[in-house]
Amino acid sequence: MSYKQTRRDVAVADEYLASHMACRVCHVHVQCDELSAFGAQCKACYDAYCADAPTRNPAPRTHAQRKALLNGMALQSTGGITTDQAGTVARRLRALEAAGMRLTDGQLWVLSRCEAKAGMSAE
Repeated sequence: MSYKQTRRDVAVADEYLASHMACRVCHVHVQCDELSAFGAQCKACYDAYCADAPTRNPAPRTHAQRKALLNGMALQSTGGITTDQAGTVARRLRALEAAGMRLTDGQLWVLSRCEAKAGMSAE
């Protein structure tokens, strides 16, 4: 093999290696675009990773399932604060609302849970 052929082969190999890297799981060389799309894994390893995902508690899909999940979380989350603390939070959120601030969905949810915990009626 001549020097010219060797240089050409090295250039081709460098060009190939510039656009390919090893998968962090199986170490097979794949294009960098594929690694970027699948978290430094090749498509086959990413598919295997997704197939092994835990499905004991699948994400709620319907509105009723999401609402039931939120209500269950609310019972757990308000259990750690006192009635006085819940009342204070509810009054502060109501004051913000009265001052003209539009409360987010999360703030409205916290407000309803704190009012329920403190025994306050929604105004």
